[in-house]
Amino acid sequence: MQKHVLFIFIISVLFCRAQNDSTYYYFDRVTPVESILDKIESTTTLINKDYYRLVYFSKLRDKDSILKYIQSIESNGGLPVNLQARFNYFKAYFYRITQNDSLSFKYHSDALSIGKKR
Repeated sequence: MQKHVLFIFIISVLFCRAQNDSTYYYFDRVTPVESILDKIESTTTLINKDYYRLVYFSKLRDKDSILKYIQSIESNGGLPVNLQARFNYFKAYFYRITQNDSLSFKYHSDALSIGKKR
């Protein structure tokens, strides 16, 4: 019995580790830095600039800057409806890389709920 429990525990740990890296791997492979920088420069509204800066620093995994732009967007408000689900995704991503799984799950669920409404 103990061998089965140990085996399940090891598989669970390996699965969770793979889940931790999969989001970043997808984001890293699909989103070129140059296109994010182009969006920052071509965008004229402050809220959209902050959003694309959030995306840029998420790509770099710069936790302090990610948090700075999350807070800026939340305090300024006015994020376009089409970016709200993605914003929640990046909040979930931030909490995932800072090892806060419960908040990561909450914001992933929020992003899904917003996405389903669209």
